[in-house]
Amino acid sequence: MSVKDKIIEQDRYNNSSNLKQNYISNDFLKILGADNFESHFQAPYVLYHTLIANSVKEKINVSHLDLCCGDGIHSLTSAKLGAKVIAIDYAENSIMLARQRAKIFNLNIDFRTGDVEMLPFDDNTFDLVTCAGSLSYVDSNIFLTEVFRVLKPGGKFICVDSFNHNLFYKFNRFIHYLKGQRSYSTLKRMPNEKLLKKIKKQYHDFEVHYFGIFIFLAPLFKLFMNTKQLNNLLVKLDIFFSYLRKYSFKIVFKAIK
Repeated sequence: MSVKDKIIEQDRYNNSSNLKQNYISNDFLKILGADNFESHFQAPYVLYHTLIANSVKEKINVSHLDLCCGDGIHSLTSAKLGAKVIAIDYAENSIMLARQRAKIFNLNIDFRTGDVEMLPFDDNTFDLVTCAGSLSYVDSNIFLTEVFRVLKPGGKFICVDSFNHNLFYKFNRFIHYLKGQRSYSTLKRMPNEKLLKKIKKQYHDFEVHYFGIFIFLAPLFKLFMNTKQLNNLLVKLDIFFSYLRKYSFKIVFKAIK
C-alpha cells in the first residue's frame, strides 16, 4: 500500500473510532469476535477464535502478537486464556477503544500504535501471530516476511480474511471504494489463491478453510427462511459445492513455521 493510501486508511479508521467514542457504551465494548457480525457471517470468525483458543491451550505462557487489531474485537480471546498479548494497529483512535475494551474485561493487553510492516521485535519472539481482515491493507511481501521473522519455530500464523475470486464480492468491494469506504489499492491486494500458495510454500504446515460461496444470496433466502434455516443452508451449500471453494467470501488459514 502506498504512503498516501496508508494515510487515507489511517484517517478513515481514526474517524470511525472517534465517532464510536461519542455513542458507545460498556455493553457495546463487551461484544467480541464473531458476535460483531450478523449470524450468517459468523462462521469464519467462530473458527478463527477457536483456532486461537486451541493454540493457547496447547502450551504454557503463550506469547501472542495480534496485527491490525483495530478496536480490539478479536484481540481478547487469547488474553482471557492467559496468553501474553501485544496488539498493534496504525490508527491511534482505534487503539484507544481497544484499551477501553480490555479494561472492561480487566485484561492486561499491550495495545500499541504502529506500522505492522516494520515490527519492533526480535526474530523468533512469538508463539502466535494473528490478523483479522487486513491483508489487503498491507504489502504482502513485506508483511509476510515480518510475520515469519517474529514467529518462533513451531509458531502459528492464524488469519481470517476475505477472498477475491467471486465477481459478486469483487463488485461489492468496488462499490465500497466508490463510496470512499476503502482505498483502491485494497482492491488490488485482496487475498487470492496466489497469495495462499505463497504462504503455503513459506511454512512447514498449512491448512485453509473456505466460507460463504453463496452468501451473496442471503438477503434473498432471508425472505422465506428463519436465521437457523439460513445458516444451515449456507453451510450445506459450502459442503455440496466445495469444488467451487475458490469463489468463497471468507477464508481462515493456519500456518505453522
